[in-house]
Parts: sequence; structure tokens; C-alpha cells
Amino acid sequence: MTLKFRPLKPSDFYEIEAQPRHAYLLTWLRANPLSMRNLTDDPFAFAMEVNGRAAAACGTTLNREIWGILGGDMRRTMVPFTRYSRAMVEQFAVGGPCWASIDRTVPSAVRWAKALGLRLAHIDQTGTMDKWRYEG
Repeated sequence: MTLKFRPLKPSDFYEIEAQPRHAYLLTWLRANPLSMRNLTDDPFAFAMEVNGRAAAACGTTLNREIWGILGGDMRRTMVPFTRYSRAMVEQFAVGGPCWASIDRTVPSAVRWAKALGLRLAHIDQTGTMDKWRYEG
């Protein structure tokens, strides 16, 4: 298995076979090419290739949000992906606090947020997407 981290490109959103909870985001991005382009233009956005194919992506938005799209089978690649993502978050956070929306009903998402160094900042009383912050 060969892993490679590289800048994100629009075609990655067509290659990644996302986890079911991320599939809706890929569908939305494919229907909104301008939003897709905004994500790929981000200097902190990257894709992780596994054996030459995009398997996951991570980046930031203009409003300082951290996002991630993970492939369906991340068992063997989650640790390197998390380490690389954490380094990206640390560099991005130099410009000020950043945040992420994390679904509290998905234990792996909460574990990933903690691994990135995020802390729970606000519990959503009406839904399941809580706000987590990274302050360095």
C-alpha cells in the first residue's frame, strides 16, 4: 500500500468513495462546481491517495471551518491521515481560532475531532452537529 499526500483537485471529489455520512456532501459539491473550486483553491486543502487513487480529503473554508471527507475503508490509513490533518490544522490555526461541525452521534467523528486537537465549544440543542474549536 502506498500513501501520498498532495494538493486537492476537483477530480478528487469524483474519486473518493465516501463513507455514507459524507456521501451527501460529495453529491452537493458535484452539483455546485464553484463551491468545489473554492475548496480546492484553499492552500491548506489536501487529498490522501492510496495506491494512486484519492481516498480522503481535508481542508478549510473562508470562515475558518475545518472539513473532511473520508473514504469508506480508513482502517489502515486513519493514523497517517490524522497526523497529516493535525499538522494542517496547526498551520492554519496560526491565523486565529478555527472550528469544525462534528456529529456527536458518530463516535469515530468525535474521536477524530479530539485527535485533531479540537475541543467541544457548543452543543447544538436542536440537532446533532456540535461546534468544536481549535485554539492552538
